[in-house]
Amino acid sequence: MTRRNLHIDRLASAWLIRQFIDKRPRFYFVAEGETLEGAIAFDMFGAEFTHRGEDCTFETILKRFGLNGKRNRSNLRLQTLAKSLAKNSDFNYLP
Repeated sequence: MTRRNLHIDRLASAWLIRQFIDKRPRFYFVAEGETLEGAIAFDMFGAEFTHRGEDCTFETILKRFGLNGKRNRSNLRLQTLAKSLAKNSDFNYLP
């Protein structure tokens, strides 16, 4: 479960989840303040998988699931791209 309106961090995180964590995920895009029982939230206020310090959500997920090692070069390239685009967009993440 994540917020409505796709932005680069949410999109990259959804891709990462599908590629490496859950081959058949169901994504729910909810309004602010809305929740779904049993859903795992990401890139949302209060979620376990969201921005942490200087890390965007994509980086948080990479680290939590151990997907940021040298053998995952494509993930590291995506991490750089996702972070750069997330920080340089005019979208302001609400903590």
